[in-house]
Amino acid sequence: MAQWRHGLGGLRCFVVLGALVALPTDTRAQATQEELSGNKLHAWCQGADVEACESEIDEYGFAYAGEHCVPDAATFQQIVDVIKLYLVNRPERRHLPAWQLIGEAVDQAWPCE
Repeated sequence: MAQWRHGLGGLRCFVVLGALVALPTDTRAQATQEELSGNKLHAWCQGADVEACESEIDEYGFAYAGEHCVPDAATFQQIVDVIKLYLVNRPERRHLPAWQLIGEAVDQAWPCE
């Protein structure tokens, strides 16, 4: 579905290998009508719509490539796992926008030096 490749400055960015979804799924269409919350992303990632979860993370990585210090050896699945764990361990923050929580998770796992 997606993988990482080297971006500028040795950082990694997402590259979409194929079309993710030509038309949004029902759950994605509903969530895009309002800002996607951490609660909705958490529900998707826990099994409600895993494809939407990974797609959202992939879109974030593409939009914010170069702003985080993810190691070159990190896989997309490793990044997804880090974000899922962050959402599980911080239920008090899940009301915040998903994009904010994704960034926090990545920065906490791999802080820039």
